[in-house]
Amino acid sequence: MSSELEKKINEAISILTANECAEGFSVRFSGGKDSCVLKHLISRAGCVAKYYYLETTLESDMIANFIKDKHPEVEWIHPEKSVCDLIREYKMMPTLYNRFCCKHIRRGVDSRLTDEQQCTVLGKRQSDIMLDRKKLEPLQIKENGHKVINPLYNWTDTDIWEYINENNIELPGTYAIYGKSFNCALCIMYYVETKEQLVQAHPEIAERLKSACFYAWENNELLHENFPAPDDYWNWFLNYDIKTEKKKMLQ
Repeated sequence: MSSELEKKINEAISILTANECAEGFSVRFSGGKDSCVLKHLISRAGCVAKYYYLETTLESDMIANFIKDKHPEVEWIHPEKSVCDLIREYKMMPTLYNRFCCKHIRRGVDSRLTDEQQCTVLGKRQSDIMLDRKKLEPLQIKENGHKVINPLYNWTDTDIWEYINENNIELPGTYAIYGKSFNCALCIMYYVETKEQLVQAHPEIAERLKSACFYAWENNELLHENFPAPDDYWNWFLNYDIKTEKKKMLQ
């Protein structure tokens, strides 16, 4: 193990032990590589924690079964509405600038857990492109005194993989196939080639989303201006180029 990684491990454990809460940590666990490393570090630090998985309603069986079989102590938080329900309600597919599915299914539940507990631990990293230009701090204290702890804030992908290999941490089967995890089997944020793979791997989920997409088109006349038929709208969703949009955001 590299000396640089050893420093980051020691720092992460120090961050955790220095910010322990009496009721224990509230940890968001997705089943992905960062979550698995974070859970392993919390165990090494000897900290008490409760783990929560925020269900998306579009999970791959490989992700769902991995969490249930390998991490049975993780509590599943079920949303009030599925992604397909929300698409029908909003009468549109999620977009980069209006990801209402995340707002309702993930952020809404996450906010409730944050209100109920005083110390949240996340697996966020500064190198995550979705953080854009924001500086990620190891400890953030909200106005209400709630602590948000980011022990992996300065870890890179290389660090994560080295730690996984050094400690023989098991990951869901999606990593062997795609090299990553997918909590939503289809998402507007995925690359086109990834969506193509997932449609083939999860046709039942694709059909559910397609049905919701068609409903949205049929009940939203504004969509007809750019999409003459429901198939056109579905194909737009599948071929939405997130790489181009991300480049625009970073300019």
